[in-house]
Parts: sequence; C-alpha cells; structure tokens
Amino acid sequence: RYDKFGSGQEIFEKIAKIITILPIISIDIIFNFPNQTQKALMYDLEMLKKLYPEQTSVYPLMSSDIMRDNIKSKLGNFSVENERRYFDIVKESLREAYPVKYGWSFMKKHSDLIDEYVIDKSEYIGAGAGAFSFLDGSLYVNEFSLENYMRSIAKRGISTAYKKSFSQKSISYYEILTKLYSGAVAKDAFKGLFWQFTALKLIGAVREEESAISVTDFGDYLFMNAMKEFYIGMDKIRLMGKSAL
Repeated sequence: RYDKFGSGQEIFEKIAKIITILPIISIDIIFNFPNQTQKALMYDLEMLKKLYPEQTSVYPLMSSDIMRDNIKSKLGNFSVENERRYFDIVKESLREAYPVKYGWSFMKKHSDLIDEYVIDKSEYIGAGAGAFSFLDGSLYVNEFSLENYMRSIAKRGISTAYKKSFSQKSISYYEILTKLYSGAVAKDAFKGLFWQFTALKLIGAVREEESAISVTDFGDYLFMNAMKEFYIGMDKIRLMGKSAL
C-alpha cells in the first residue's frame, strides 16, 4: 500500500486535515502482520489516539490460504503467535479513549452508525464494487472489478457476481456469532443449541448471567477470531467464484 497511498506519516497528515470536517470518521488499522513488533503496534495506536476519530476498527491481518503466498512474498511469514497478546494490547491501549467496544471496533460513545453493522443487522445490502449482501439466508457478492461492476449493471441490471446459500442451522450459528462478537447475546438465542452452549461454557468462552449470555476475556478473543474466519470465508467465495449467478 506504500506505493499507492504513501507513508504512514503522509496518511496521518491527510487524515488530520479532514478529521474536523466530516461528522463521523472511522479509521481502520491492521495488526499482527508479519514482522510487526510490539513497539510498532504501540506507535500506530498512539498515532491513532492523536487523530482521535469517532470510531476505529483495529483488526488482525486476515490471511486466507489463497492469499498466504502473496503475503509471504511481500511481507514475510504469517503467524498467529502474537495475535492474542497484540489484541490485548490494543484493548488496553484504547480502553480509556474509546470506552464503547464491539469486537474489534471501538467508539467514543454509543452511536446508531456502527462500523461493524453486522452486529445489529443480520441482513444487509452492500453497495459498490466488491461489497457483500446477506438476504434470506444467502450471501451475495458484487463484482470486485469496477469495470466488471459497471458492465454487469449495464448488461444485467444487477451488480452481483456470485451467490452462496446457507442452511437454517448455519444461519443460526452466524447470527449467534455476530452477537457474541459484540460481547453478549440473549439467552433464548441458544434455544435448541444446548450442546454448543455447554461447550462454550466448558472452555470458558461465555458466562451465564441473569438476563443474557456474556463473553469472557478468552471468549472476546475467540469470537474475534471466528469473525475473522468468517470474513476470510467471504473473500474465498469472492476469489474462487463459487455458485456463479
């Protein structure tokens, strides 16, 4: 991204110029990329807090089997060895500045505009090249190339390139995942999923409270990883082109 967007300092200066112009700015930062040190991560987080946007998403590098060789050739060998420790550093560093947390998204205050919209809406429509939509149990993937995106709309009247349908059980798992990823889920969400709930309790990922099922510190990391794998899976659908429309 250096050749396309410039150095970190250049990006910092560009963002600083617009930070007070737009009503809501959300900055994305990737951590746990190959050869990243704790010192480098802390530096990125300090720069983020100097900019102090309304929202930020700090998520781990998502390395699918398809992209692993490409990442290795450009950045080095990928490893999850430091992932949990770095995630804990991110949470601790941003705890005071961003008291509202959903998964890997952090906010100054509660807002109707959440970067991780899948937390509140199990169904959604994505607009634009490369966007995803989830409706009626099916995942729709828009054309990634802007040229193909425009051609598809002109020729077929739609922008979707691929479709993947899921079983009702898979949809239930997905909906529970998005809620647990945000930190808590209503007790009735696990109706009919006794063994799955029991397993999560036994490994210390969730705790049962009076009105809800909440996520433990270990569960916070576990469901962050589950969401990461979900997004990797969506990218695989896009890259492999399964179930073409």
